[in-house]
Amino acid sequence: MNHSNQFRKNSLSHFRTLIILFLFLVNNTIGFSQCNPFSGANSGKEPCIIEYDNMVSSFHQSIVRPSTGNIRIWGGFISNTATSVLSPQDLTVANYPALTGTILKFGLGSKSTQPQMIVLTTTGLFAGSTEGIVLNAAITTSTTFQKLTINGQANGLPAGVAPTDVKMMSVTGGAIAITTNAGRVFTIVSTETIWRPIIISAGDTLSNICVCRASSSLTNTSFFALRNR
Repeated sequence: MNHSNQFRKNSLSHFRTLIILFLFLVNNTIGFSQCNPFSGANSGKEPCIIEYDNMVSSFHQSIVRPSTGNIRIWGGFISNTATSVLSPQDLTVANYPALTGTILKFGLGSKSTQPQMIVLTTTGLFAGSTEGIVLNAAITTSTTFQKLTINGQANGLPAGVAPTDVKMMSVTGGAIAITTNAGRVFTIVSTETIWRPIIISAGDTLSNICVCRASSSLTNTSFFALRNR
C-alpha cells in the first residue's frame, strides 16, 4: 500500500477517534452540569458561585452527585456499618437507615486508610464509618451511620444555623468547615466537640466569605477563605 494513502487513513482514523472523545466529554460535562446550574460546564469564572463538591474522595472512598441527582457512594469501610462497598450504591435510607431529609452536602475525610463520611441534609448533620477521623470520637456513638447532636444542637450545626443556611461544607481529616449564605464561617476540629466561628481578632468575626476550604496533613489542619468583593 502507498505510504501516503496509509498515512491519510491513519490520520482520518485518529481524527474520528478525537471527535468521538470530544462528543463524549461534552455530553458528560453537560449532563454533570445538570446537578446544579453553577457546576460543570456552567461553572464560569466566578469562584463565589461555583457549586463545589459534586464529587469527593478520600483514601479509598468516593461520593458523587451524578446528573440524575441520586447520590452514589462506594469504597472501603463506607457502608452503613463501616464495611466496604465494592460497587457504587445509592446514598439513601434503604442503605443508610438513619438517614432523614433531603441531602444537601456531603464530604469525606481520612487518616491513612480509615475514612469518616459526613452528610448534611435538611434535618441536620450525619456521620458514619471510623470514629475520630473527622469529628471527635465523643460526638458519635459507634461506626454505624447516625444523626448527630453537637453541643446540644439537635441538627449538629452551630447555634442559629439551619441546614439550608449552609452554602458550602468542606470536609477533611480532622475538621469540617461550613460557609453560610450570610458569609460567616464555622469550623469544628477533631480535638474539640464544639463549633467555633472564624474570627479576625477578639470581637471581630470574619464576614462576607463566599468560599472556605479545609485541608489537613499529618501535622496540622488549615482553612483557606475567599472574601466576596
